[in-house]
Amino acid sequence: MCRCLVNFVTQTMEFYLVYLMEDNLKKLAIAVASFMLACLNVKAQSTTYSSNTPFYCDAASAQPITSFQQFSCRGITYDDPDGTVALEYFFQGGIPRNWFELFNASPSFSGQGTVTQTNFTLPNPVRPEPGVTTVPGQFAVNWTMTDTNGVVHTGLVSGTWVNHQQCGGRGCYWWQPRLLSNSITINN
Repeated sequence: MCRCLVNFVTQTMEFYLVYLMEDNLKKLAIAVASFMLACLNVKAQSTTYSSNTPFYCDAASAQPITSFQQFSCRGITYDDPDGTVALEYFFQGGIPRNWFELFNASPSFSGQGTVTQTNFTLPNPVRPEPGVTTVPGQFAVNWTMTDTNGVVHTGLVSGTWVNHQQCGGRGCYWWQPRLLSNSITINN
């Protein structure tokens, strides 16, 4: 009887130890899977910078801007809270070329690519009139670029805009897009 009890207790203990090991292995497997999933989420994260500070793109025409292909916006910057430049980007809608360039400070990367227009509306009225409120137009482009390390990055640039006529010593002549708001999303 005693021997039978010892065998029963021994088998029960072995079974319980195996059960505990399996349970710990399950917990370890869940922890490893959670960690891997967290790493994937970090890799797939996006960063968005937004601004309501007006930005003047390059002068493009003797007539008000009517096409995204007339946009050539160079040197749009966003600062970190401490005042250092976080990123700078440039884009051109298509004349003379479709082009995108980004310099990102942290993580550090830069590269060139292209834009694909996804939304474009004209301001109303197209030509600003004294005493008339202008409803801004909208623009949005998807961009893709390959950085200097061969890594492909994608994102979105969007915002609102109005026509602006440059005036100087010889009067008013050239028109340019004036971005009222703009944002850039970088998919890392």
